[in-house]
Order: sequence, then C-alpha cells, then structure tokens
Amino acid sequence: MLRRVVITGLGVLACNGIGKEDFWNACVAGRSGIRRITRFDASTLSSQIAGEIVDFNPDALGLTPIECHLTDRNTQLALAAANLALQDAGLLYTMSEEERDQVGVYMGSAMASSEEGERMWARMTNHGEHIPRVPTGEFIPLTMLMTHAPAAAIATHHQLHGPCMVLSTGCSAGADAIGQSYWAIQEGRADRMLTGGSDSAISYAGLNCFCVLGALSTRNDDPERASRPYDLNRDGFVMAEGAGVLMLEERELALARNARIYAELIAFTSNSNA
Repeated sequence: MLRRVVITGLGVLACNGIGKEDFWNACVAGRSGIRRITRFDASTLSSQIAGEIVDFNPDALGLTPIECHLTDRNTQLALAAANLALQDAGLLYTMSEEERDQVGVYMGSAMASSEEGERMWARMTNHGEHIPRVPTGEFIPLTMLMTHAPAAAIATHHQLHGPCMVLSTGCSAGADAIGQSYWAIQEGRADRMLTGGSDSAISYAGLNCFCVLGALSTRNDDPERASRPYDLNRDGFVMAEGAGVLMLEERELALARNARIYAELIAFTSNSNA
C-alpha cells in the first residue's frame, strides 16, 4: 500500500521577503521585490530590472564560513531555505542518525551558477584576452560550478543519507523535485525529503542571453509592475533569484511526533510539451 505524504515545514528566500512570514505578508500586501539591478552595470541591456535578494546574510541563516567560501550564491540560498524548512518543521539538528539515514534531498535548479561562472571565466581568460587557464596560485572550487551542488550542500551540512539529486528541467525544476520526492516517500524509499528549488542567475551574461531572445520585460521605468503574467500587455518575464524548500514527511511519522501539517500531497505527474 502506498504511503501518504504531508508537508510539515516551509523555507523561503525571495526578493520580497526572507522566511515564510515576511514572504507571505509581502505577497498579501502586494509588495514586489522587483527593482533596478544593483549587482552590476545593466545600462547596456534592454532589460535592466530583476528580483535581487538585497539583504541576504548567509551567516545569520546557519551557513558556516567554509560553506560560504566554497559555494556559490545559488547553493547558499538553497541551504538557507533548507535550514528554515527544517526549523519550521521542528527538525533542525534534532534528528537521530537513524532518522537522518532515511531523509533525502531532491532540489530543482534550472541553471548552474552563471554569476560565479562568469567571474571565473573572466579571471581565467583575462577578460577574453587569452585561452582559459587558472591564474597562478588561485584555487577555483568546482563546488561553485556543479549543478548538483545545492542538494549536495544540504545533505552534507545536515548529514542526510537518503536519496540525493538535483533535477534540471527548466522552469518546472522545483515542482518536478517536489513530485519526485513525493513518490520517494510514497514508495518507501525515504521517510522524509527536503525538496524544492533554487536559482540565482542575475549576471550580465545570464540576462544578456534572455535579452537577445526577447524574453525579458523592458519596463525598466516601472519595475514593480513589469511582471504581469496573463496580462494582455505582457512584454516578457522578469529574472529573479530565490529558493523555496519544503519538508515532506510520511504522514504517520508526522502524526506520531505531533507535527504541524500544512497540507497533504495526493498526486503528481510530469509531462513534456515538446
């Protein structure tokens, strides 16, 4: 018999709020986090707006100095969101080794770190003047470039030994990760899953690619109202960064510890529109 799956923890970092309360209050109040880009000079791009998380402090959200040094921003956002989800579920640093053996991590991420990749390429080529090479005496951690880094960092930080992977299925990556996690618990491959999505692709090269495609909104003078899905006058989407993680649990396990249950997942499917 297939097991039932419930949501017991929420963790979110978005351009309009960090943590479930701030994020929800901003959404209810209609506060947008879209603004003109401050991270780099975007004046030559057709789209000069994005959803930057301007007050992100990884130290305050449980990341260690070595994690901050060896990971890119995307991975840091994912790990911080996972910490918030575990805290919300009442499971932050409280699970036994036996319990952690049955906790997995499935994350979705559409793009590896474009920002860090762009910086590394500039250093390795002297801004395109010569063939790629690592500058003498410089250490470049592969953990900043590998697509699986968000899930690996979460599993390593919390010593979780269940199934672990990153799905890269474009815009649906986070939803696919949640669905696969639901199946993993339902079928008995894990008791709990940390799952969701993260991305941080606000870099000159990252935005320029989408600008060339004509995919981004050019409402640079009205950033807070630039993102308008389904609107007749929509002129493109707005790039943003963020992370959202859920704590999924087998229902009987959650009930046994009197966990707060937000919702139950009852079905999932994934199709291709190619």
